[in-house]
Amino acid sequence: MEAMRRVLAMAGLLVLALLAPGCGGGGPSPGDGRVIVLGFDGMDPEAVRTLVAEGELPHFARLIDEGAFGDLATLEPMLSPRIWTTVATGYEPDRHGITDFVAVDRETGREVPIPSVARRVPAIWNRASEAGRKVAVVAWWATWPAERVNGVLVSDRFGYHFLHEEEGAAADLAGLAWPPGRVEEFLRYRPDPRAVDPAELRPYLELDPASVPLDRGFDDPAAHFLWAWSTAEAVDRIARHLWETDRPDLLMAYVEATDTVSHLFGHLWRVDGLGGRLAEDQRRWGRAVDAVYVLADRVLGRFMELADARTTILVLSDHGFRLGVLPDDPRRAGRPLAAGAQQHRAPGIVGLWGARVRRGARPEGARVHDIAPTVLALLGLPAATDMPGRVLDEVLEVEEPPRVPPATWEPAAELPDRDPEADAMLQHLQALGYVGGTAPRAGGGAEGERFAPTVRSRLLAAQELVKAGKMDEALALLRELEDEVPEVGAVHAGLGTALGMLGKAGEALAEFDRAIELEPDRAMYHYDRAVALVELRRYDEARRAAERALSLDPDLADARELLGQLGPPPSLSPNRELAAKIAERAAEAARKGNLEEAERLLDQAEWIDPQLPLVPKYRANVACLRGDREEMIRQFRRALELDPDDPVVRHNLRVLGALPDGR
Repeated sequence: MEAMRRVLAMAGLLVLALLAPGCGGGGPSPGDGRVIVLGFDGMDPEAVRTLVAEGELPHFARLIDEGAFGDLATLEPMLSPRIWTTVATGYEPDRHGITDFVAVDRETGREVPIPSVARRVPAIWNRASEAGRKVAVVAWWATWPAERVNGVLVSDRFGYHFLHEEEGAAADLAGLAWPPGRVEEFLRYRPDPRAVDPAELRPYLELDPASVPLDRGFDDPAAHFLWAWSTAEAVDRIARHLWETDRPDLLMAYVEATDTVSHLFGHLWRVDGLGGRLAEDQRRWGRAVDAVYVLADRVLGRFMELADARTTILVLSDHGFRLGVLPDDPRRAGRPLAAGAQQHRAPGIVGLWGARVRRGARPEGARVHDIAPTVLALLGLPAATDMPGRVLDEVLEVEEPPRVPPATWEPAAELPDRDPEADAMLQHLQALGYVGGTAPRAGGGAEGERFAPTVRSRLLAAQELVKAGKMDEALALLRELEDEVPEVGAVHAGLGTALGMLGKAGEALAEFDRAIELEPDRAMYHYDRAVALVELRRYDEARRAAERALSLDPDLADARELLGQLGPPPSLSPNRELAAKIAERAAEAARKGNLEEAERLLDQAEWIDPQLPLVPKYRANVACLRGDREEMIRQFRRALELDPDDPVVRHNLRVLGALPDGR
């Protein structure tokens, strides 16, 4: 149980409730408050603080000064639908049922964006509706098809509807919003990339929507940017329209653009010394992240202006973002890095402003599970006894109503015959690296459920079982996955972890070796292999495995700590140590697009130490960037001669069909 509590403590909820002008006014007033929750996907706390200090985000600055602001602990792995549904329900993913971006439709065998009917517990808007409160929900994750609420729900397919050729067709509108009779009203606010004002963007980037070929869709970074920007503006417009016309007690609106633009151009953010194509891309797009954060600040400011004395605003993000981290391959500049959640980092943000917020208070240990109980308390409504989160009462003057037993709940939505936005949504997710790569397979899930969890979802479930100490169940699930998808490295890594915890270090090592064979560039697999080698008292091999992990991910603190525990490595000759440092400088130059400088530095390193394996390995990388396949193969083979155990080099040669002796 203690292990599970630690897992639950990782969850972080991001919620935004509209606040009254001024702050901290009045004592507890259960039942008569209004709440606005603004969710900005992927908004990074350090980026917010940097831009606030530079004067770019005046409304976030006001929130920090007049309200409460801090970090929000989130879930691992940082996949948006599971986190945002935890925010909306107060439950962990294995309970609420939204575990990934996609699910497998058992009837068709297709991978589809996760639908609302897969959710197994009520959301905040359901609890508020049942209590007679009026709600408005706009574009929240996993809300298609729209369910019946006491008020309005505009689903997460809203941002994709403009892509249809047959606009307004009845079949295309099914499930888009509740109530159905108001769909045409909401479509007046749908995204229009051509309507983006170039003058608004000009302080940050040079982009004229009239010159962008929108028919290239998510494959073109400029078109993708315009879609994200115009969708954010559309969400803002429709949310403000509903706040003013419908006057809901609870408004929840979700903006994805802060995450999407970070995926597209975040690697260019405030990086010095770029050359070649990267330098040109930075000139055009280097401040795109600043621009979308400024857009988010304007959204916050508009709701601050609309807030009355009863309103609390909660602002949150599901995770932060690794901004300013260049890809190893600079040819990927100007395109989404397709790295998915690997670009995410913890924590997210949580901010509160307005009615009943204590000025200058700071949330302590806030996590995503805490948002739902906090919002319910602000509405004067009870949370359920089995919700693991708490009310953020250190920053609020509010009394939590006594908790009530969990109630049975059935989804209040009907699944339409068609999901016309599904393909566009999948293309967007694929462009960002969130989905794709593993063929969909129906398996697992509760009996009778139409939508089955993906392989990734089942792997996550196995990880949770391991953390909970349920090793027999974890191994059974992992062996089942091994039979179904033996080519997925994460399955073998999961088996290695479970076997290692059972004290079977030799069997664990074999599984980590298989995972590395399938995916040699995954730093965690090498670190896990190092741990297994320590258990087997093969310390020199463990040191090399940990060093390999750090070479693939210099930020992997666990590998650095393990190396410290293993003690100093065998001393290198002064020449090798100097040559290795120069080779690393060459690799950094290549990442920044400065290929001539990289070659010059590699010449120096090779002159100092002709037998250093890093030199031909990095020469192969430069050859790859130049498009010289034969030179790339030649250099990789030379690297393998010098270091026959390098799994990354061996894998690259195998991919090129050039592994010596066909090994």
